[in-house]
Amino acid sequence: MATRTHAREAVVELLYAYSSGNLDIRKFAPALLSQKKIKNMQAEFALNLFDEIINNIEQIDCIIKESLQSWDFKRLGMVDKCILRLGVYETIYTNLDIPIIINEAIEISKILGSDNTPRFVNGILDSIGKLKREAKAKQKRNKAIDCKAYKINSNINLVESKNNDLKNASSLDIKIVSDTKIESKGENK
Repeated sequence: MATRTHAREAVVELLYAYSSGNLDIRKFAPALLSQKKIKNMQAEFALNLFDEIINNIEQIDCIIKESLQSWDFKRLGMVDKCILRLGVYETIYTNLDIPIIINEAIEISKILGSDNTPRFVNGILDSIGKLKREAKAKQKRNKAIDCKAYKINSNINLVESKNNDLKNASSLDIKIVSDTKIESKGENK
């Protein structure tokens, strides 16, 4: 029975064929997966993964290029490039835990890559994973700050409205209409 690791390995092989110029590999992918005994849900997973990587390949390659510090993207081995494409896609576009993504990529690297591929892939995916975690943390902080600012602004606006409108009022209804607008109704004496 095929596992997700087997499906990912097959995706790397399909990416290799695609990157080597076989742009029609998708037509033959179901048969190739079936030969590898990757069927049903695992085949669907593999085909979806392959399709999504191809659909986002330009962005994925851009992320890889930005992460390569002393390497030229064009000089990367085709297998290394395909493993990185898979790992970067899963890191950026899915909610799968980053250590799982890195571990899967390392295991595939041990099977399909050269002796240095696992360490190289680990380094690149780890740096991209750190950037994603930092971006998520920043986004979370900004969201929390926005919520606090909203609450503070709403409270300040309500207090200011009460102070200004209630000075000469005997009965006054106050309701918040939007984030900053307060509407008042009532009789003034």
